[in-house]
Amino acid sequence: MSSDKTAPRIAKTQFEGTAAWIKRPEKQRSNIYSFLHWGLSFFLPSALQPTGAHGGMPSLLDEATRLRAFRAASVRVPDVLEVTDKHIVLSDCGPQLLGILRETTDRHSRQKLLEKAMRNLADLHVQGLTHGRPHLKDMTLLEGNIFLLDLEENPLAVMSLGAAQARDVWLLLASSTEFCEVPVKELTALLSMYQSHSKTDINQELQALGRDLRVFRRIIGLVRAQKSSRDVSGAYWATKVLEAL
Repeated sequence: MSSDKTAPRIAKTQFEGTAAWIKRPEKQRSNIYSFLHWGLSFFLPSALQPTGAHGGMPSLLDEATRLRAFRAASVRVPDVLEVTDKHIVLSDCGPQLLGILRETTDRHSRQKLLEKAMRNLADLHVQGLTHGRPHLKDMTLLEGNIFLLDLEENPLAVMSLGAAQARDVWLLLASSTEFCEVPVKELTALLSMYQSHSKTDINQELQALGRDLRVFRRIIGLVRAQKSSRDVSGAYWATKVLEAL
C-alpha cells in the first residue's frame, strides 16, 4: 500500500463493500501563493476573483461540510462516508459527465445532456446555493441524474450570492463550448433555458459580468487566441453571449 505522501490524491476504493472514492488533501498553499492571490483580487472583476481553497486538510474538511449541506438540501452530491484526519471518503456517483459527452457522437444527444446540466444548475440556484466551479468535469451522470462534485471553491467568501450564481452560469457555458458547433447560437439557447427554468432573477448580475469581462474577451479576439485552448475558447464565447444580454 502506498504511503499518504505517494498515494494519488483521488482514487477509487471500496467502503463497506460498495464502490467509493478516497480523496486526500492538496498540498498546503505557500504564503507567497496566498499573497499573490490576495494581490490579484484588487485588479480582477468578481468572476475572476481567486476562490480556490488554500489546500491542506482544512480545505478538505470545508468541502465535506459543503457536501453535507448540499445533501441536506436534497441536492445530488456524493455522500460523505468517512472523514479522518488524513482523507475523506465519498460515495461513487457514476462516470464523469465530460467523458460521457466526449464519447457521445450524436449531436442531439450531446445537446440534451448539456441542457440537463444547465437545468441542474438552475435547480441548485433556486435552493439559494452556488457551486463555485460547475465545469462538466465536476459533474457525473448516474441513472439519468446529474450529481455535482468538487465543492472545493466557495465564491461566497469574496462575492455576493447573485454574482456567484452568475459566475456559475458563465463557467458552465464556457465548459459547454467544446461541444458547440455554432457557439453563440447554442450557448445562447442554453442561457435562455437557464433563465426560463430558474426562479431566481440574476439578469443584472449576468449583464454586469458580461461588461466586466468584455475587455478580456476583446483582448483574446485582438490577439486571435480564441482557439488557443479549450479554456480560452470557452471563456471567449461565454463572455460574448453575456455581452448580448
